[in-house]
Amino acid sequence: MTNETSYREKGRALFLAALMVMSVVAMSAAFAGGAAAVTNDDLDTISEGERYWQGEVLYLEGIEEDDGTTTEWDDDEVALLDDDDSLVREIAVRTNDDGGDYIRLNTESLDGSYSLDDNTNTVNFSVNDQDLGAEFSADNATLDSTVDLDVTSARNNYELNLTVDDVDADDVADALGLEDAEYDTDSDNEVLTILEASSEEEWEVSFDSDNFSAEEYDFEFEAVDTGAEATATINLQDLDSTLLFSENTFDGTEGDIVDITFDIENYDAFDLTLEEEDVDDPYQLNASITHIDDDLEDDQLTLQFNTAEAGDFDSNPEDILTSEDADVDVTDEELPSGFDYDDGDRIAPSDYELELFEEGEDDEDDVAFLALQERSSTDLTNWIASSDDIDVDDLDADDLLDDATERNTVAEGDLLITQVEADGLNGYISDASDFNTTENGIYFNISDTDDPRFGEGDYVVFDNDADGMHFVNDLENGQFFIVMEDDEIDQLEADETWESSFEVTEDNPYVASEDDEELLSEEFTLEERDLEVTGEFDDDDALLVENSNEAELTAETNVAPGTEVEYRLRHATGVSYEYADVGHDNQVTVEVDLSDYEAGDEFDLRVRDQVESSNSDSVEAVIIDADEEEPAEANLDWNVDVDPAEPVEGDDVDVTVSAENLGDETGSAAYEFVFDGDTLLSGDDVELEGGESDSWSDTVEDAPAGDYDWELIVDGDVESEGTLTVEEADDEPADDDATDDDAADDDAADDDAADDDAADDDGEADDGDDDGTPGFGVAVAVVALLAAAMLALRRQN
Repeated sequence: MTNETSYREKGRALFLAALMVMSVVAMSAAFAGGAAAVTNDDLDTISEGERYWQGEVLYLEGIEEDDGTTTEWDDDEVALLDDDDSLVREIAVRTNDDGGDYIRLNTESLDGSYSLDDNTNTVNFSVNDQDLGAEFSADNATLDSTVDLDVTSARNNYELNLTVDDVDADDVADALGLEDAEYDTDSDNEVLTILEASSEEEWEVSFDSDNFSAEEYDFEFEAVDTGAEATATINLQDLDSTLLFSENTFDGTEGDIVDITFDIENYDAFDLTLEEEDVDDPYQLNASITHIDDDLEDDQLTLQFNTAEAGDFDSNPEDILTSEDADVDVTDEELPSGFDYDDGDRIAPSDYELELFEEGEDDEDDVAFLALQERSSTDLTNWIASSDDIDVDDLDADDLLDDATERNTVAEGDLLITQVEADGLNGYISDASDFNTTENGIYFNISDTDDPRFGEGDYVVFDNDADGMHFVNDLENGQFFIVMEDDEIDQLEADETWESSFEVTEDNPYVASEDDEELLSEEFTLEERDLEVTGEFDDDDALLVENSNEAELTAETNVAPGTEVEYRLRHATGVSYEYADVGHDNQVTVEVDLSDYEAGDEFDLRVRDQVESSNSDSVEAVIIDADEEEPAEANLDWNVDVDPAEPVEGDDVDVTVSAENLGDETGSAAYEFVFDGDTLLSGDDVELEGGESDSWSDTVEDAPAGDYDWELIVDGDVESEGTLTVEEADDEPADDDATDDDAADDDAADDDAADDDAADDDGEADDGDDDGTPGFGVAVAVVALLAAAMLALRRQN
């Protein structure tokens, strides 16, 4: 062994035979035999210039010569030098069980470039910090959700241990989505080893509620050979879940489709039962609802229960219960004894119990009820509308009546809309093909009310082949519409009265007999289109029109409100056009500016229906002077109010002057109120807008008895005047020994209000209405005396 300090002078002819990396725990077993350890396939052999990671334990055995033989160490220790050739430490050469030499180097405190030197040969290598990091993309998450997990390192292709307390290693592997070949677990199934971790790992971790609970979890990572550590923490919370009926009771009508709604959050399946109540032989339905849409609006799911299809499980089970947001499977339907759907039997109006279960569970989560009522037909109403406002090729029940007017007369070319209000049809009526069939027993027709002497009168039956008749379905709201175009129905002629009829016959499954049949009807009259100018005419039948900037021209018509009408004015100097829509009063009016024309000027006026151009009217018109309107003006109304109206000597008299503008224009004025020769109130510039009012007040204090003259002067003129009389006070004192002069003075006690018998000499009040001691009264005086006595007693104590 030598103590030379210049190690580099020895040269580098040879390099170390092998540098093996393994954990400290595995050291003894790995190097039980020297030569065998060098070639052990389980260990990595490292060459000159190799990079290692801080925390690894390095092993070095012998020196390999050029001929491939291994030479023992040249010294008893090997020097570890840094990149400045400074000594970091000396490492002892050890002997293994087979007599071979080796050295062991722990790199935990190393970081940089190094060399090992035994005074004869050197080997160069470097040690780097692995710098392990781990982080979830969110700090909090709910059970049964997924969260991204990122693990980064300066190192690639290394083994990485992962431990999560209270979670088995193979469950952690499932959460990370690892394949079997990508990981190992320890014998206790607590530590997961990821075999070939890359420098940038990203996993989508699934926190299955079967494996994880609502608590905080630390995902603890450690590189197997370096000990580099990192921890990612996430807080898991219980999943907010809801599975309830949205109502306690659902109302429906036999024959209709009934919406059954549920409040659902974080459920993708459930089971449902429906069973008739309070009968010995009930109808019952069982269903399974799966694949519920994750994006339910307002977390609400709707099932449509078709009461008309219920009972037809053998033929159409998929039509009984449906949903747009889930898969519905009616698994079973139990029918009352003798129930025969094909023979016209339908489930009865009754109360039905609904029970809601989590999928596969036996205990219900919620209960609700379906109250199924009997169906009925209630009303039939005729409406008219302009064909300009409604497109028969794009009919929508939501806005169909927005431009319609309820009326039983319809002009040719307009649309007749018949509204039928009847429930219990939604489950089996959807279009025209469902009318006029014995299967459904639902009929709509129109018929001429003028019966001929011989044969049958004209009528039109609505069905799939009917021309000029359009079905608009709004049965979910208990109604439907038939829109008719008279020009498409050959049988209809002007000046005829027809009848619209809706009938539910005994062929219908919900009508027990002929006596129970339903009929709704309403007559309507078809008229020729008509349009006529109205107004004031002279003896020559000329329309008189004022030369006003707001001159009105009016026509009367029988066409549907909303129909556009054109006004053409042909003057000597030109032609002008105006347009207006027919109102609900059958009038159509326009305003035109004729202020530039002189009285006596003439023009031709024509009005024309914009739907049917042949429907028009023309007249001659003559201009007359417009009635001159009186200009708007102000009208200030003045008033004087005195309170009290009949004052007594010593009273304070409040005087109020008020003004209100009863006109339309703003008015202004100056006023003065003179009382007993002196000015009490005045205002130089009072300005009030039309309809506005204001008031001003002052007080005459302690008025002596006498007569006082007053005047209200507005803009220099006397607006009003009068005399205020202040009466003398009654000087006879009240007989009141019960209270001293401080309780009520002579001026306050006016015995004119009640006679002297109201109080005796002792001051005790009888049952009368004597107010002999204003402000206190006998009772108040007694209370005052008691209070004084108590105060004196307190001072003595």
